[in-house]
Amino acid sequence: MTREELNITVNEYFTEHLGEDFWTALTEKQQKAAVKMALSDVQAQYPFDLANVNDPDSAVVKAIAEQALHLAQNYEELAENKVVTGESAEGVSNSFSVIGDPGIGHRAAAFIDQAKEAERGKPVRFFRG
Repeated sequence: MTREELNITVNEYFTEHLGEDFWTALTEKQQKAAVKMALSDVQAQYPFDLANVNDPDSAVVKAIAEQALHLAQNYEELAENKVVTGESAEGVSNSFSVIGDPGIGHRAAAFIDQAKEAERGKPVRFFRG
């Protein structure tokens, strides 16, 4: 899969998704930036070659899409190394929690775990150099 194909696939993923309205309200530039950053985040957790991803419905693609949405929704807080953990409408206050990990969204993390689990049990070849 190319990066352009990934961008198209991520946009298709958000059809009939609870985050669809938020995602489609982003500019194309913001969407592409979120996908590019999400790709790096997911590859840091689960190394893979995008050129070898052929299934648009794979856990890896879903992880990238979910991470892109997470980044777009929380970028300012993530850039400050904190995420909102509580809000109050009356007092208009937020409470934050400092994060120690790279800010992987919980849905993205679930799909990363699914991709890792799918790799277990596959034959591994070792070569002597």
